[in-house]
Amino acid sequence: MGAYGNTDAAFPGLEYGLDVHSEIDTGIAQEQIAFGAPVFRFLGAPDQVWGPHIDESTVTLSTGLATSNVFAGTITVTYPDGTTKVSAALSVSYATSAKATMDAMVAAINADTNMIAAGVSASDNSGGTVLTIIVTPVAGSIVLGDLTVNLGVTGGTPPTVTTAYLTQMEFAGVAQFEQRASRLYGAGIEAFFALDAVNIKRRGRLWVVGADTPAEGALAYPIIGGTNKGKFTQLSGPSGGYVYAPNSSSPLSGIQPMFRGSIQAVNGVNLMQLDVRGIY
Repeated sequence: MGAYGNTDAAFPGLEYGLDVHSEIDTGIAQEQIAFGAPVFRFLGAPDQVWGPHIDESTVTLSTGLATSNVFAGTITVTYPDGTTKVSAALSVSYATSAKATMDAMVAAINADTNMIAAGVSASDNSGGTVLTIIVTPVAGSIVLGDLTVNLGVTGGTPPTVTTAYLTQMEFAGVAQFEQRASRLYGAGIEAFFALDAVNIKRRGRLWVVGADTPAEGALAYPIIGGTNKGKFTQLSGPSGGYVYAPNSSSPLSGIQPMFRGSIQAVNGVNLMQLDVRGIY
């Protein structure tokens, strides 16, 4: 393992010991997925897998919009290569009712050229207080982007706006290291590439990168966005990040990882043993 710079050390995605209780699934990578990273898939499409993404957001208003309120802002989709698609400046003034105003914002998002190109769609099933925004791969593309929603209310007495970031996808397991030959490997790239067959650890132990200093026996949450995207944490709300909680998020995965053993610091990275189905 000299390519990893540590011939006697663990590294992300490496199986722990003989791991006789291991359970492995497979899927086709729809993008580059790092060894040791959480793997996700859409329900109904078990053979296609992605890395973590913030592909759903809910914008919740504490009360319905009222006279003099203006609902405005932008939505950005950021792709793995760093490119973005940004909506036009969205702005909707109060129109006859809270529901009618929210419906007007939904229509504005769904008609925006860049949002259509990014696979973004919006909906409101709450009567005018919860805006749901999702992004899916557009037809003919396997690329999935991450949402950033900057919408707020001004004018009159504005309601409080709370923006949550989620994923529509199900946590499928963790990308397990596989020794293979490819002209694409090297130069610090340790990952499955798009259209590779991915080994997905669903039961058993392997090494992953901890975003903090997790404790033995703590529940492990995949970080789906923010500073430490693709790592694991014991915090349900880590600083600068958003997590998927396998035992309470929607959709439920039925796989709740747990940290095992002690931290191994390798090249400034906190490596931890992850028991992928720790409490199931």
